Amino acid sequence: MGFLTRIVANLFSRPQTEAFPLGAATTPKSYRGRIEVDAEACVGCSTCAQVCVGNAIDLTEEADGIRLMVWHARCVFCGLCAFYCPTKAITQTNDWNLGHRNADKYTIVEDILAPYRTCGDCGSKLMVPRVGVFAAEAVGRERNDAAEPLCDACRRKVQARQIIGGKR
Repeated sequence: MGFLTRIVANLFSRPQTEAFPLGAATTPKSYRGRIEVDAEACVGCSTCAQVCVGNAIDLTEEADGIRLMVWHARCVFCGLCAFYCPTKAITQTNDWNLGHRNADKYTIVEDILAPYRTCGDCGSKLMVPRVGVFAAEAVGRERNDAAEPLCDACRRKVQARQIIGGKR
């Protein structure tokens, strides 16, 4: 009789599984899923591409900056790219649902362009994040203008002028 009692109890109780295709599934906050890249903070250092286990990150140099493409169909969600990113431009969300048709596997990609910035004095190309990630942007400046970073050579010239001029 315990068997029949269990069947009747199951008919009137809520299901224990989630109705995923019909409703949203709950995901723990610590679950590793799709990665996102912030183009403003990326410096194109290629650390993420070097540590990527699934070879899911491609970097190419273009005239305006560094193009970073993350192929989500190849990503294994290990999180190494987010862990080793020096500017924290790569973050890992808990969005694990990457269901797609097989014909769409080459369109599931995150494509960003990390733009070059120019030196405030000589105009050379720099890979410095647009957001204030590194404090080295404003080191040795005569004016406190972090909007125009200096290249290493120009920064050394400014620091030498400050030391010789007694401003330091």
